[in-house]
Amino acid sequence: MQKMTIKDFTKGCVGVGCFWLVLHTPLALAEPADGLIQAMQAALTLNPDVRRKQSEVSAKNYLGDSARALRYPTLSGEVNAFDDETQSSTLTASQPLWAFGNIDNRIAFADADVVLELSDFQRVKRGLMDQTASAYARVQGVIQKIAIADDNMAALSILYAQVQRREQGQLASIADVRLANARLIQASAQNIRFYGEYEVAKNELYALTQSTIYVEEQTASSITALPGLAQLLVLSMEQSAELRYKSALLALAKADVEREKTSMMPTVNLEVQRIDTTRTGFNDDTLISVVLEGTLAGLGFRARGRNRSFGARVEAARHDLMATQNEIKRSVNTFYRNREAQQGLIQAQAQSVGELQDILVSDQRQYEAGRKAWLDVLNIQREVTEQRLQWAQAQNDWLINSLKLAVLIGQLDPLVSETGILNEPR
Repeated sequence: MQKMTIKDFTKGCVGVGCFWLVLHTPLALAEPADGLIQAMQAALTLNPDVRRKQSEVSAKNYLGDSARALRYPTLSGEVNAFDDETQSSTLTASQPLWAFGNIDNRIAFADADVVLELSDFQRVKRGLMDQTASAYARVQGVIQKIAIADDNMAALSILYAQVQRREQGQLASIADVRLANARLIQASAQNIRFYGEYEVAKNELYALTQSTIYVEEQTASSITALPGLAQLLVLSMEQSAELRYKSALLALAKADVEREKTSMMPTVNLEVQRIDTTRTGFNDDTLISVVLEGTLAGLGFRARGRNRSFGARVEAARHDLMATQNEIKRSVNTFYRNREAQQGLIQAQAQSVGELQDILVSDQRQYEAGRKAWLDVLNIQREVTEQRLQWAQAQNDWLINSLKLAVLIGQLDPLVSETGILNEPR
């Protein structure tokens, strides 16, 4: 078997790194990666927050049914015993005829509350998608760092074996051997640290998905391909779950104002009473009447104060909606500018890594020819590794920013909702 040289090894590292960058370039075309989609689907299916919100939505729906039941008749009964021989029973049915908007506004408020809970449910799911996508990308990033650290250890092991042979041939000093061993120990410690980061990132992903997810080496560019900034701003306003939630809050506040306005209005009821007695001489009877029923608490001053309070809540909700719109615009601009900066950094780091790899091969040859010190070879190996790690970090930052934007504009919803996960519960 042909022995692998340092030159072969380092050139191979450059080739693998460049191939990885091509896979992560936004212009590349690939099929959607199943790993990321499966992770988000698992989060939206198994995460306890989703199940909690499903129960809360169901509770609000039941309250809406209760509000609509106010339109139905009310039945009441009464039994009186006057003595051992005389008893009287009364059965009353009361049907609202006209409530001056009181019942309708209560139902409208209950329906607005259901819409709010549903929009909050969508907001929770979008938040889980964002957290899961970022956690998945972080696992990918740590895996890439581990691969670079493994390459560094392999290269240092080859260099360490080389300097040991040269020391045995009295071409290198024992200090050179000890220095190479120290760098190898440092590389091992770095590798241990990355494996620790991997466990943390993997546990975070597991906590979100409640299942073991296979993390693929790269995420398909079809997922991270995004439109320009102007289109991103438009889509973020249209698809933001946070904006829908704040809009629902504003609608609920308005419905609360209307409900309060009619809370003092009377109700016109049609009442039917059936009276039965057990004593002879008393006639059983059926009474039909129209009853006007109402209450004026605190002579109306209490309601006036509540109306003003609810009006202030509407203004607060309106300003909160505007603040959320501004925050979304700020977030989109931040993610987009960071993504652009990372894209430029990726290209610069790729060129830097290629140059340093060539320098490493050159220094290795000059060291063998006696024109370079051993420390220069070790230093350039360290520089190559640091530049590759920075390159990997830039790629991972670009990926995270891309996924955050993709989630924000709803780009990943069709991929995740194929299983009906994003459907609204009853």
